[in-house]
Amino acid sequence: MGLFSVNKISCLGNILMNISILFALLVSFLGATIIYLGSPNQLWRPAALPARLTRTIGFVSQVIALTLLLNVLQIASACFFLVQWISFLFILFPYIGALVVAHRKVHL
Repeated sequence: MGLFSVNKISCLGNILMNISILFALLVSFLGATIIYLGSPNQLWRPAALPARLTRTIGFVSQVIALTLLLNVLQIASACFFLVQWISFLFILFPYIGALVVAHRKVHL
């Protein structure tokens, strides 16, 4: 067995693939968070961030996340995966906001 055996190269490829997917999830999470914070109905902050800027940053981050996913998944799989992840986040964020508001009321 040499220094670069098939098993080592295959293992390195799997690690890089997992890192790419995790990084895509993180970038997408940050983009979705920024988009949510630009919404006038968000509950995390007292005032919303500027909508145009947050939508632009959020859109660019989603494109970056899709590009990262396309490196390891097929087009349909990457799009489906990203849309489902974003949908999950946009369902989760209002509940987190409700918890934040409840926490503020308890500690006032």
